[in-house]
Amino acid sequence: MESEVAHKDATDQLLRPAGFKLDDWPAFSAAIEQAAELFGRMLGKLVTGELTIEVAEVVAGPAGNLIDQDQAYVTNVVHAPGWDAKLLVGTSRNSALRVVEMFFGGSGPADGLAVDRDCSRIELAAVGLMFRYLAAVLQSSFAPIADPEMEPGTCVDEVILDDLGGPEEPIVIVRLACVLMEQNIEVFIAVAQRTLSAVGDPLRMVVEDAAEASDPKWSEHFDRQFRRADVDLTAVMDGGALTLDEVSRLRAGQVLELEATVDSLIKVDCNGHPMLWCRLGQADGSFMLKVEQFFDAEQDLMEELLTATAVKN
Repeated sequence: MESEVAHKDATDQLLRPAGFKLDDWPAFSAAIEQAAELFGRMLGKLVTGELTIEVAEVVAGPAGNLIDQDQAYVTNVVHAPGWDAKLLVGTSRNSALRVVEMFFGGSGPADGLAVDRDCSRIELAAVGLMFRYLAAVLQSSFAPIADPEMEPGTCVDEVILDDLGGPEEPIVIVRLACVLMEQNIEVFIAVAQRTLSAVGDPLRMVVEDAAEASDPKWSEHFDRQFRRADVDLTAVMDGGALTLDEVSRLRAGQVLELEATVDSLIKVDCNGHPMLWCRLGQADGSFMLKVEQFFDAEQDLMEELLTATAVKN
């Protein structure tokens, strides 16, 4: 107990100089904890062996003090249009290479082994997939309180603090500690303090402890309503992309050719998360979708990497 109090006091001391105190943002803290748990579950499906992920620390201060630009990082800018802001997620290059090896069943480079080279295109694609999952769990975890939309950009082999507002910009950085097969991996999430202040009260809400608020009748009612809740599903027939130039030249009545055929699988998403692969059919004069299989994250990873390799060649 004393060690926990000492840790909390130490954290508060780190946060106070930058004018940010974690105790003032309980909903933000709860959402980050939930995101870490969901992130661990998603990554656990892609690797072999036991994986643990927890929030190591949440600190605040100038971006240049908290993120060493002289260190080799792999990063991804996550756009949050609803917050009118950008988040920066990243990991060290060594950690990135460990992630890539573990995705393919390896044990990863040894701790302390420095790798003095840029990441390859296929390695960036693998780490980019991890960041995509991180953006998805952040969106899911913050949705009940701040309704964000997280759109990950391109994974790059560098860190650009201008995306957060520059080296002097006060930020809050969350460090996630991941341990897999005795390998240590750190992933960070950085956001400008002004972004959190702009979102405001929803992130400051007190999250009531579930044990204290337990009411059997209410829990039964909530569970019953939850099971009856409506969700929006999106069926994606063709995932092709158009350039801005192609979009600007579209005309009313123009016919767009799809690469999909009648035999192509259709991906069904829920809130941006892929769930099912289906086939298109007809019944009683209406179109229908027949569930073929559940979405396989590992298979998706392999297809992403094969696509990246094909582009490179």
